[in-house]
Amino acid sequence: MTSGRELAYSTTRRRVKLSDQVASLLEDRILAGRLAPGERLPVELDLAAELHVSRSVVRDAIRSLAARRLVEVRQGSGTVVTMPSPDGYAEALCMLLLRSDCTIGDLWRAREFLETELGAAALRSGTTDWAPVEQALDDYRTALEVGDWGGAEDAHNDFHLGLVTSNGDPVVDVLLGPLQQIILLSARAPWLAADPSNWAEDYELHRPILEAARDGDEAALRHALAAHYHFVTAPRYADFRYELVRESQVARATLRRWQRYRSAVAASRAEPTERRA
Repeated sequence: MTSGRELAYSTTRRRVKLSDQVASLLEDRILAGRLAPGERLPVELDLAAELHVSRSVVRDAIRSLAARRLVEVRQGSGTVVTMPSPDGYAEALCMLLLRSDCTIGDLWRAREFLETELGAAALRSGTTDWAPVEQALDDYRTALEVGDWGGAEDAHNDFHLGLVTSNGDPVVDVLLGPLQQIILLSARAPWLAADPSNWAEDYELHRPILEAARDGDEAALRHALAAHYHFVTAPRYADFRYELVRESQVARATLRRWQRYRSAVAASRAEPTERRA
């Protein structure tokens, strides 16, 4: 553990605020696994005494860690290290898109590029397990058979997410998985937004993609994906294509969905404390 003397020396030398230095020390423990997910941090008074700083310095440091979603302050039960989650990353990406000059057409092209190139790379590796993509397509068909349009959309998204993460590279999964989810949820094909029953027509465009992947045919895979994304340049969808992401109701709804989800999670964690009170 870094002593108060070491902390003061480091702060003086580097001219870093005490609260930032305390936050860095605790962050190092979390990232190194010395403070595990679900573990409580020492109480504010104990941390202040250990590091020879004021409680207000510790409080500011905890706020900084909470803003980075490394810890969660739970009323009545202290400060707890959070589980690793892509939610914060995904929400930040969504906010960046909503504040950019990107269009829905830009998102469509990004989807096509990611799926084509990463899918082709996975195919060339010769070791890819396409079972998750196949399962997603089976779930897609099952949802259509019972008229479950929401289930069809979920399975559709799983299919396309599987194409991006199919090579099993953990870095790709961490960095691009949330990005692909954002793009999928923010840039739904226009005919699906207009009439949910069109999910059935869309399903047929996915079968050649899976067949090409299973056959190891890169040319066929690229052709099938190009056919799937024919709408990107179709004149009839020009209005959709040039719509700014920040003006898209679907994109804003995506961000609100994450915010509601996080609020619900926070409320569920606070519930037992409220009942005990």
